[in-house]
Amino acid sequence: MREYCYYVAGVVGVMLCTMMAQFLRLPALLRLGDLAVELGIGLQLVNILKDAMKDSRQGRRYLPLSASGGVSHGEIYRAVLTEARASLQKGVEFVLALPATARELRSFCGLPIAWGAMTLARAERDERQAKIGRGAIRTSIELFGKLAGDDRALREWFGALLAGREPGVETGDLRAVPG
Repeated sequence: MREYCYYVAGVVGVMLCTMMAQFLRLPALLRLGDLAVELGIGLQLVNILKDAMKDSRQGRRYLPLSASGGVSHGEIYRAVLTEARASLQKGVEFVLALPATARELRSFCGLPIAWGAMTLARAERDERQAKIGRGAIRTSIELFGKLAGDDRALREWFGALLAGREPGVETGDLRAVPG
């Protein structure tokens, strides 16, 4: 599954890292290619988890089957949720390595992490209701805009999202956000 995710989305991380390093004239960014790969893998894992039930009904399966030992679908699903969160956390490190002045590039990579984290939190509560709504997307865009230049606040916000909390997103209360 990770190999599939690498070829579908991890290579996009390599390309983005290379393009951003060149655009920003920061060759040191190239050393973070592994983090950019993990960002891509994490986002692809989110897509797999979000659509797992629908895909299964349509005869497509991306989650590993239980080979033996009595591993349930729920255990596999939770293990992939954990792996997706870990990959997205590495993606956060890539975003924070981008200069704070490169707000658009931070947004381009960081907002999908936020949306992925919110999707994972919802998928963990109910696999059938993983999709996030337009209101949460709008609010997260506004929140990210306020936090994009502040590494500490952005790290705290991502940490809360990846822990399954959505500060300021579900309520639309921007005062609930660090920074």
